Amino acid sequence: MSSGGSISNSAEGPNSEGLVRSPSPQEAIYTADNASGDQKGTSQDIESIPETNSTHESQDLYGAGTMDASLLRKVQSSVDMMSSGIEELATTVRDFLALDAGGDSSDDYEHDSGGKRVQIAWGKLRSAARRRRRMRAQMNAARYKADTSDGGSENEEEGSKKHPQIIPGIRECDLDHFQSKPAGDEQKVYCVDFLIGGDELPKESRQFLETSAGVKSGKIEYWKPGHVSDRTKDSSSEGTGKKWIRRIRINSRAVLELIHLMSRGKTGRPPRPIVFRRPFQLLVSLHEALNTELANIKTIVSEYPKNQGEIKPPVSSTARGDSWARFVRRLGENKHAIDEISCFVEFMETRIMPDVRRYRDPVGPLPKTIRYEDLWYLFKPGDLVFVPEDTSREDPFRSTPSSQQFLRVIQTSLGPNTTQPVGLSAFRHWSLLCHFIEHDGTSFAPVHVLSTPFARFSGERNVTGLPFYPTSYLEDDQRIAQAQAEGETYIRLIERRSGFYSGWTQTMTPLGDPVSAGHGLKGTPMTSPEHIESEILVDFQETFNAFPSWKPDF
Repeated sequence: MSSGGSISNSAEGPNSEGLVRSPSPQEAIYTADNASGDQKGTSQDIESIPETNSTHESQDLYGAGTMDASLLRKVQSSVDMMSSGIEELATTVRDFLALDAGGDSSDDYEHDSGGKRVQIAWGKLRSAARRRRRMRAQMNAARYKADTSDGGSENEEEGSKKHPQIIPGIRECDLDHFQSKPAGDEQKVYCVDFLIGGDELPKESRQFLETSAGVKSGKIEYWKPGHVSDRTKDSSSEGTGKKWIRRIRINSRAVLELIHLMSRGKTGRPPRPIVFRRPFQLLVSLHEALNTELANIKTIVSEYPKNQGEIKPPVSSTARGDSWARFVRRLGENKHAIDEISCFVEFMETRIMPDVRRYRDPVGPLPKTIRYEDLWYLFKPGDLVFVPEDTSREDPFRSTPSSQQFLRVIQTSLGPNTTQPVGLSAFRHWSLLCHFIEHDGTSFAPVHVLSTPFARFSGERNVTGLPFYPTSYLEDDQRIAQAQAEGETYIRLIERRSGFYSGWTQTMTPLGDPVSAGHGLKGTPMTSPEHIESEILVDFQETFNAFPSWKPDF
């Protein structure tokens, strides 16, 4: 593979340096797509590639999974619950039939003052149902006690496998290692794994899929990840521009639970590790709050022996309530979790936030170029963006010489599925939601406009070559001054309500769409302007009565 992995089809059997196989359900490291329920991965969605194992022990190359006792017990428990529900339903139906067989028809009840017979019958029915539920609860409790007493040690062993020890550090990976478990001690994983890749990553992911399929089918007898240098402490390893951080996998349960609390449940509950894709929108948005929360947690936990009976969140906390109290109490009992959170916050501060601040809070000159994945860094809510004139009308806002050229950012859209937490699922396109100010004859209000999907591009592109970009990149300040002057002129004209006009009529809306020349909601689009030399009246209501489609929709 291009990332350095070695493949062999030799019949001599696997070597002792490491194998790959299809993971069992307990071994698979779930990605964000799996955790959020999205099963529409493509060959470029590398998180859909199955995890592999590069341990030093012999493994089943054909992926023959085994079902352990714990999983069987869970299946049995589900079957028992369904069986109990069916039994309860059948018994209730029999009780209803017994009531009907006893002759208690609706005609009988018509002459029963107060409906006492009905009350007695339903009372017996409810008593019988409660008695059955109590008996069933006692039986389930006895069965659970027997299961836990017989298989306690096995459950503990499974728990240790499911929740490995977290090393408070980070691991830099190429694609092979990111999709494989680390060799050696399977009970230890790093707090954060992150994938370094370049423009060749889609090609490498397709090759990895082919290799994985070959291992599953038995065509490839053994495989091991290629060698990758230990650069976990080198914060500038991806700064060459050829490779950069593409994915982040958080393995720490403490970090995931804190993010879950602060994001109001967007990431789902631990213990499954979650993979975040660049631009890491959720993590970047929470970074400053996480940093503040970490300091608050350290203060609270340091005093934990004194106040363990009454743990309260600070006033500035963004994660309040019982969940917060339970979380901090666990941190007080496990101080290693604090190190994991500190490790993650430091990783974000040193490896991710510098790229964000280059565009959002630059100390030096503005970056001239940008990658497609980093477009979210370029635009933030409240920024003004400039839409250059484009006679070809191919840009997302259909800009023409007469259309709106300055818009204010509301938010960005990173994917087609708006129900997915941004930053968790792969986004296929990028678009921008903005607004400009309109007047309906009575008041001013914003009109929203959403750009069409921004075409994906490879490598880096000049910021000023984009279909729209922040006004901070405008070299000519006169454009903004001219737009402000035009706005002031517009306000004066609508206040005067009359005057003499000499010029051409507009044929385009502020968004560059053709103006309808006909009456009613739909009319013939104007194809050519009309020259006017006369006195005019400014009357919005009469105009909107004649041309309803001209009225802005607030």
